[in-house]
Amino acid sequence: MTDATPERIAKLPVWAREHLASLERERDRAVAAHRAYLDSQTESNIWFRDRETGERIYLNEAASEKINITSRCGRVHLAVTCYHDDRIELSWSGGQDVYGLGDCCFIPTSYQQARIVHPANASVR
Repeated sequence: MTDATPERIAKLPVWAREHLASLERERDRAVAAHRAYLDSQTESNIWFRDRETGERIYLNEAASEKINITSRCGRVHLAVTCYHDDRIELSWSGGQDVYGLGDCCFIPTSYQQARIVHPANASVR
């Protein structure tokens, strides 16, 4: 890919230059909105890391007592509940229903770490 130097951009048709300028303005507004959102966040005990920026994104306090996570295939569900006395409770199920009774495999992987998988994927590493 070649660099978009000011000289090369100046040689483009007017409509292309206007389109690029519009895209740059849109990008600048999106970056500013994202920064404002991050700056306005209140820290809570539940957060996730943004894959692109690496920044922490906090869930609001109302949502920070219990969170449900479903695997991409939708067959493994994990509920994490935080209590005010420094307890964290985990519960999991398999199947298509978040509160189902389907089996899951709990596989220890290293010190204080484990993998929760659907039985069909129990041998996958």
